[in-house]
Amino acid sequence: MLNSLSYALYLVLSKPMMARLSARRVITRMFDLATFAMIPIAIVPLMREQWSAIPATAWLGLVLVIAGPTVGAYLLNAWALIYADSSLVAAYIYVQPVLATIMAAVFLGERMRPVVAIAALMIFTGVYFSASKANEEVRISNEE
Repeated sequence: MLNSLSYALYLVLSKPMMARLSARRVITRMFDLATFAMIPIAIVPLMREQWSAIPATAWLGLVLVIAGPTVGAYLLNAWALIYADSSLVAAYIYVQPVLATIMAAVFLGERMRPVVAIAALMIFTGVYFSASKANEEVRISNEE
């Protein structure tokens, strides 16, 4: 719940910044603040970690996860906030579990159960209605 609240707060507060700053700058500042906020929580485990025991493939995996989906997703969200309401951008976050499930089936050979298909249909339906409502509101405001 705290994660959802934090994400909602990020979307609402970052929208005005998008008008003044580039998406890359906003994301950079966000990661800087998050790093600073995590220091008190992570300092003890970081000091106890056996860094030399971590294999190079794990480091490579970490770099790829940070550089690809993490930064990429935030950049796409920041870009979308320039052109859409924060509530519409938030609705698209619900597509993430569907994509993760599909990727797990393709890359890891995990089996997709029928309940997953039902959940995916519900998610896409909700996102469709959110986008339709947002587009209708934009159309009405442009006519006025």
